Amino acid sequence: MGFHFDCITQPLSNIYGHYARVVCRHPLPFLLLPIAISLGLGSGCLRIKLFNDADYLFTPTDAESIENRDYIDDVYNGIRENGMTVSRQSTSISYGRVIIGGAQKQNILQTEEFLEVIRVHETIMNISIPNAGSEYTFSNICLAWMGNCKNNAILKIYNYDATRVPQINISYPLTVLQTGEIFEIGQNLGDVELVGETQIVKSTKYIMLSYHLETSDIISELWEKEFLKVMEEFHSEVIYIARDTSSTLEDEFTAATFSVVPLIPVAFLLIVSFSVISSATMDWVVNKPILTLLGVMSAILAGFAANGLLLYIGVKFTPISALTPLIIMAIGIDDVYILVASWRKTNVRSSVEDRLSETLAEAALSITITSLTDFLAFAVGCTSVFPGIAYFCIYNAVSIVFVYIYVLTFFLSCMVITGRREAGNKHCITWKRVVPVDEAPSSRYRLFCAGGPSKNLESSDSSHIMMAFFRDYVGPIMGKHWIKMATLLVYVMYIGFSTWGVTQLKQGLDSRDVVLKDSYLIRFQDIEQSSFQTFGPFIQIVFTEEIEYWKPDVTKNIMNLHKHLETSKYGLNSEYFTDSWIRSFNEYLSVTEQTSSNRTIFLNILQNHFLVQNQFKQFELDIVFNKDRTGITSSRFLVGSIRHHVGLDTSEDVELMETFREIVADFEFETFAFSTYFLLYDQYKTILPATLTNLAIALVAMMIVSILFVPKPICSIWVVVSIASIELGVLGFMTFWGVRLDTVTMINIILCIGFSVDFTAHMSYVYTVSPFPSRNDKLIDAYYTIGMPISQAAISTLLGILVLVNSPTGIFISFFKTLFLVITIGLIHGLFFLPVLLSLSPIEMFESMIKSKSETKINKSKMNGNSEAIMNDNHGHVYGVDEMNTLKMYNIGLTERPDTQSIDLIDATNPAFTDTSTILHFTTPTVLV
Repeated sequence: MGFHFDCITQPLSNIYGHYARVVCRHPLPFLLLPIAISLGLGSGCLRIKLFNDADYLFTPTDAESIENRDYIDDVYNGIRENGMTVSRQSTSISYGRVIIGGAQKQNILQTEEFLEVIRVHETIMNISIPNAGSEYTFSNICLAWMGNCKNNAILKIYNYDATRVPQINISYPLTVLQTGEIFEIGQNLGDVELVGETQIVKSTKYIMLSYHLETSDIISELWEKEFLKVMEEFHSEVIYIARDTSSTLEDEFTAATFSVVPLIPVAFLLIVSFSVISSATMDWVVNKPILTLLGVMSAILAGFAANGLLLYIGVKFTPISALTPLIIMAIGIDDVYILVASWRKTNVRSSVEDRLSETLAEAALSITITSLTDFLAFAVGCTSVFPGIAYFCIYNAVSIVFVYIYVLTFFLSCMVITGRREAGNKHCITWKRVVPVDEAPSSRYRLFCAGGPSKNLESSDSSHIMMAFFRDYVGPIMGKHWIKMATLLVYVMYIGFSTWGVTQLKQGLDSRDVVLKDSYLIRFQDIEQSSFQTFGPFIQIVFTEEIEYWKPDVTKNIMNLHKHLETSKYGLNSEYFTDSWIRSFNEYLSVTEQTSSNRTIFLNILQNHFLVQNQFKQFELDIVFNKDRTGITSSRFLVGSIRHHVGLDTSEDVELMETFREIVADFEFETFAFSTYFLLYDQYKTILPATLTNLAIALVAMMIVSILFVPKPICSIWVVVSIASIELGVLGFMTFWGVRLDTVTMINIILCIGFSVDFTAHMSYVYTVSPFPSRNDKLIDAYYTIGMPISQAAISTLLGILVLVNSPTGIFISFFKTLFLVITIGLIHGLFFLPVLLSLSPIEMFESMIKSKSETKINKSKMNGNSEAIMNDNHGHVYGVDEMNTLKMYNIGLTERPDTQSIDLIDATNPAFTDTSTILHFTTPTVLV
């Protein structure tokens, strides 16, 4: 039957067949042992502790900013004897922030409104936290330099006096008072309107006040909670307040996770209900509601054991990992559908052992392929540079292994018990022996009790009505030439739309999606992104090697670096926004008419004259001397940045970061640029390359598995092409649905690989091993075998995730949207695009031409093996028997199987037609020759 790679599949199929017989003979150990394991390992779930550090989970571990942050921590954190300033921090610190806007007026720089702003400030300053017998206010725990808390410049300008607002004109972003004091207020004012072409502020819609704390210990946490409470209770008819703290994101992330947990039982009920209803028949013997329920239970037991094991060994459980049960139920029920569909195709008059052996020999390879590829997809995800994705994939990869084992043990033993019930013609609910439909004593008995094979009919299987629908309607329609051409046209259009969508895809995690929809943080971030994004972060420029700063040419080069940074696209083009000890030191030398011609003089003036003065003392935080203070091992300066767009624009953020990095990379000394914001920008930068890398590795793994397990190489290639096509569609249509590519949707892209394989590998494998030589007959047989199971799997998964559609959190809504696209596009590929591509693949057409003289035409209505089949070739041979027993069979070798009373049909005149791995079995009471 063409070019096959079945050296692996055929032996495995035989092994599974023998294994099924072992389970059938001894079902109890395979039933009870998995339950005991789940109870033992599942107790580890009691150790669950949510790990919700969003900065860690969503920052790539190989990010340049992490390496730079660690350097600053190691080198500079030991020199904070007199305190620290906010802009020189290397990590996020505790803080509370408020954005204040006018309730009736657009301009908050008016006496009445500003009076309320001052009242907000005083309320915050008076927050008191009792702890260990002491009272702590902001003044006690603030991030201070030289004993002074960081002041909000806009309040300092007016000296905390609202009556001075009309009297003092301020300029934006720098205000210089008559006293000579300079205040940078770019970070304090939002939606600023200037007077004409000047820098004088005409009005501003918002004022932001920030309060940074020295530590992140328990006192800071208590202060933040009290801060949120006090600001929530603050009432004013004149202004309104939006608030935020450093712990808000993590707290809201945790709350978002717990908001989803109650939805999991609902998803479970939806999946179980659909599974029972979709598998139901009017035959109360072959109906399997309890078996279907046990199939879902098998996945739950497997997930319980897997999660407990990982928690026992200390693997972090993240908020996204809470979605693992939904994924595992979807994958587990998929395997159940495949096994049940294969069981339905077996001869109901055969023994339970034979039926189970035949079922597993046919279906186990299919679920092995998908389980292996699902595992590999998540295994690739385990290597992700994003810890949040890696932990999620670890939980799912291990769970898939357990699901596979439990399906082949627990669920298989349940099938044995169910098979024995069917063999005894017992009711699926009451387990009482009943009679077939045609022997029912009454219509009520026929409706609620009757079932099982009739003694008067020769039906030999228990096919579901939907299996017959795919065989009798969908398969023949998709086999029509014009339908195939129309499908190809739709596919080309799909590729075009998807490709365009990918080019428009937005990247980066919007922190608003991590919190609850009604969170107070939403309002704060909406205003911040729309009104306070003009000024970017202060960038630390760090020299990591010893430099001879006293040499004129070195000083000149460093000053050129300053100028280059300030005049770059994202520089502020003003030295007022550069806080540099080198520039200030050179100006000090010029004013004092001193020179630093050598190392000794330079260090003497720097240490004993310059740094001891109060106005320069903050530069102690920027210079690291060696142990004997005879040299500078590292130093840094700060430079301001500006953004050219408001709102969330991750591409600009990445460009800003890369601009500063590229400038310092060209400097003659070892230097790097760093900001705490770069940790976030590195996420934006990494997300697409990381996604594409994971996809490439996973696709290679899928191809290897497909080549090994799908007998025809051309079909393996189509599986991989389909996976890539589904991924393209998901990424493209995410744009049309307003979903960003971030670490959460990246998880779905990994899921997409697994689910894509589920849809495509099943169809490809069944098409490949179909015993029928005609391409259209293979197509119909594939639809009959696998159409219903993959449709059930898709719908049950969609029902499972449907609970997320009204989730109070953006990340879970994005999860729903992306997974909906994965399932929908995957199902369309599995049921329509892939079958057409398989039937038109070159190797199929080549084989068709070779066998054009002996191609078999098979009556599609008989493909299920329920009745006799008629097979003709061009030599005039007739294979099989019709219902009227009038046709004759010529040149056929007959091999009777006593156990099933079936006949193996082997074409002795055409050895090329014979495939011993897929011999047809037609059951008939008599054979006329």
